[in-house]
Amino acid sequence: FSRGSTVLFLRRRTSITLLCWFEIMVIVRVLVFTVIVANLSVFAIPIQKTDAANSVRGGSASCHVTSDGKRYPPVVPLPAFWDAGPVGDALTLSSKFSFEMDKADSDIKFAFTRYTDLTFPHKTHEGVQDKHEKTLHALRLVVKDQHAALGLDMDEAYELAIPSPLNRESDGRLVATLTAATQVGAYRGLETFSQLVSFDFDEKLYSIGCVPWTIMDFPRFSHRELLVDTGRHFLSPTTLKTIISALPSVKINVLHWHLIDTQAFPLESKRNPLLSKLGAFSPAERYSSEDVAEVVEWARQHGVRVVPEIDVPGHAASWCKGYPEICPSPNCTQPLSPVTPTPLTPSASNATWMILEGLFSDVAEMFPDAMIHLGGDEVNTACWSEAPAISTWLQQNNVSAAEALTGFLQRAHELAASHNRQVTCWDEVWTTMGKALPQEAIVQLWRGEKKADFVRNVTTAGNRVIWSQDPIWYLDQLAVTWDKAWAVDICQDVPDELCKKVIGGGGEQWGETVDASDALQTIFPRLAAIAEALWSSNKRMSFPGGDKEGSAVRMAELRCLLNRRGIAAAPLNNSHARAAPPGPGACLLQ
Repeated sequence: FSRGSTVLFLRRRTSITLLCWFEIMVIVRVLVFTVIVANLSVFAIPIQKTDAANSVRGGSASCHVTSDGKRYPPVVPLPAFWDAGPVGDALTLSSKFSFEMDKADSDIKFAFTRYTDLTFPHKTHEGVQDKHEKTLHALRLVVKDQHAALGLDMDEAYELAIPSPLNRESDGRLVATLTAATQVGAYRGLETFSQLVSFDFDEKLYSIGCVPWTIMDFPRFSHRELLVDTGRHFLSPTTLKTIISALPSVKINVLHWHLIDTQAFPLESKRNPLLSKLGAFSPAERYSSEDVAEVVEWARQHGVRVVPEIDVPGHAASWCKGYPEICPSPNCTQPLSPVTPTPLTPSASNATWMILEGLFSDVAEMFPDAMIHLGGDEVNTACWSEAPAISTWLQQNNVSAAEALTGFLQRAHELAASHNRQVTCWDEVWTTMGKALPQEAIVQLWRGEKKADFVRNVTTAGNRVIWSQDPIWYLDQLAVTWDKAWAVDICQDVPDELCKKVIGGGGEQWGETVDASDALQTIFPRLAAIAEALWSSNKRMSFPGGDKEGSAVRMAELRCLLNRRGIAAAPLNNSHARAAPPGPGACLLQ
């Protein structure tokens, strides 16, 4: 490989057009290799262990070097492919540096504004570096589709090229290029570019080291989420937007919004107004439809989908405050009542399903994403047997509580599907329904030790899987350190053909001990470790900078970068995740 290029692999999930594009680019750059893609699998060249001490960062350079001289970018998540120049070669950035694009729409312009602020927070000596022959003047974007819809299959691939000083434009300028099929891919590339840029306080200039760079990047998994829980503690729209603003820094693309729970029902439903009026923690701790629209739009502008979770039939005691008729009894409030008119009980109440129909209609109107999460976890049907009205209904219809639960789940899924929503559920639903669960349903794994067995069973049945196992990817499990979360391969011991049905995973921040005062430091920096496990190649640990030692350097740098951006990421090496620093010291050493 020229200039110490170290890794080569092709995208598993991409459009045929972009796959051909990447293959051509790789073949051009690596003439001596023939790449045979049998199952779009990964090919990597073995490399020696990273020497984290050989880091070049600060002054006029920013890159890292392994003990055998291989360069790698100071970027999280680690990119799919890169080619770097010599350690001593660097470009300074013009004091008039700009992001450029022909006919950029408002979303791209907003991204330019964001990344101008994020990448260049310090003032420079105007005009000094512009006289240097190694001055980068602009980053030019080429985006095929600026209005691509956000969804499970959205294309996030990009190619970033930072030129050598010899590759000048006809007007004499040095211009980097960022090419992407969609605006979301452009956002991902802008984030990578921002992490390559460093600031020299002595010289008062920005630079990029180890030029030229070629980075071709794309995610291993399409669904990479953060769960936030507003049923245990209310998080204001402002707090949610702050969290969302931080997600692109690690290329997380889904906010899984666990809206309601046993303790509170903060989401206003225009068809069932008493749910939040009486079920919220307080009158001020509610989300109007306008609040939701603001959060969803903010997320869209950052390339983040918002997936609502309405957990049924369990975790539903807060529903009873406004509509007690849908709960078993005043003293035994959950799960929601399964009672409904049947041929044997035609006069039975239909209150539960009237409430659910109205609520699902409201949710479909507020949340445009095609996916809805219906929970289904931790359902204890004891209250159904103890409540006279429900136990009588069960007896009259000759069904057990377990059969009634299966029927409830089936009907809830059908109701969501009638609103053109893709249903996701927790793994208990698979345990309850098994192969009776529609193949269209996505199962989110959170329990159990034999995760590979579970993934194989679910995917063999035709269902897709999201992986977020407790405790390793539960962010409220504060004893789990970043390296344990980082080391996970969610398709370990899962055949490649079945892994294709594993669409991703995420970090789950349950809210029992989380509110606005500690949310960000509970999420970060450990979410970055999870993000790398989901974005980067399954061979990433054999890449330069991809082993634990090199990753520790990159993660520490990212944590400090987040702090400089105003994101309250906790110290990387905490034994108790969100604890404060143990004492005075440099950011990188904590």
